[in-house]
Amino acid sequence: MKHETLFEKTIHLKKECGRMRLKPVLLFLLIFSTAQFGAFADDAADNGWRTVSDENGIVVENRPLDEFKMKQLRARCEVEAPVEVIYEVMDDADSYHEWFGDCLLQRTIHRFNDYDKISYHVVDLPWPLNDRDAVSRVVTTADWEAGTVETRVDSIRSVEEAAVWGMDPETEKNGRVRMPVMDGIFTYTTTGPNTSAFTYIAIADPGIALPGWLLNAFSTTQPINTLRNLKKQVKKEIYWEKASARHGKVFSPEATE
Repeated sequence: MKHETLFEKTIHLKKECGRMRLKPVLLFLLIFSTAQFGAFADDAADNGWRTVSDENGIVVENRPLDEFKMKQLRARCEVEAPVEVIYEVMDDADSYHEWFGDCLLQRTIHRFNDYDKISYHVVDLPWPLNDRDAVSRVVTTADWEAGTVETRVDSIRSVEEAAVWGMDPETEKNGRVRMPVMDGIFTYTTTGPNTSAFTYIAIADPGIALPGWLLNAFSTTQPINTLRNLKKQVKKEIYWEKASARHGKVFSPEATE
């Protein structure tokens, strides 16, 4: 019997839940990770990864995963900003449409505290496909002294629980299709005075009758655009100012020039 990693078992369970509770919709699983992800460590190892793009400092790799047309994907790059500034970009929901690949909009529905919130995300798909959306719990843990930050995104798969946050009417009004899963981990780690490593792993099953090669082309383009735009987004002065205010010390982009 083929050994399943914890990641593969989790994906299988979520897919089964989707079949039981919802009609087939876009399964867009975003996992951002490094090799120190604990339970996700097996999937961060170089087991079967194949490089499909390596340009302008952005490396994209993929590998097949059972039961999915789309290959699992990993993208990574170095960002010219400290983790404190990157966090401010990640926390600014209103700006996601400016840099996060294929994002039509994102906003914070409810904030429990500075590092724990409920968010609403819409994926922009080309006509004639319906846009997809998701309601997710987003929790960030950070060791600012060590220079490591991890943001976990767990989609709310229960229809009843998602309805608590009042997003179902908007989904119906705009003809969107609710994703059963949109889970992920963003990890960014200090590598220098004003530089950080950023890694992104993703798996998707759109539930659309398109060939695997076309779906995989989409999955490769999205992270390239995301990381390329992130490298630009962190240069905006507003995020350096927010980081300085949050941590009580001055962060300056001049050191990266």
